[in-house]
Amino acid sequence: MATRAGGIRSVLIACLLLAGTLIEPQALAAPAARVEFAVGNPQIASAGGPARPLAKGAAVEAGDTVFTNDGRVQLRFTDGAYVSLQPQSRFRVDEYRWEGRAVPQPLSAAPPRAGLATRS
Repeated sequence: MATRAGGIRSVLIACLLLAGTLIEPQALAAPAARVEFAVGNPQIASAGGPARPLAKGAAVEAGDTVFTNDGRVQLRFTDGAYVSLQPQSRFRVDEYRWEGRAVPQPLSAAPPRAGLATRS
């Protein structure tokens, strides 16, 4: 009887480990976007936080606001879409969900204040 309980426990552990490998790590901890290009004096501010310098490779999370000031910024979202922000733009990501499916969840962002170009 003890051997059978141990066997069931081993099968359950194996199933949990297998389920963990089926979940994409990117979906668990990925930011909404990453900065692909930044020139000039762009900044980013988290919800309720102070603005700080923004550089290539930086993460952009839901709730963040990007300020291009006199520069330009290009963001690449986890679904592969690009957003290019022109000088004097302010772009806030209100909500972003990507579950790794072929059809992404919608992006909810504040209307940009200045130039915006997208490509997906």
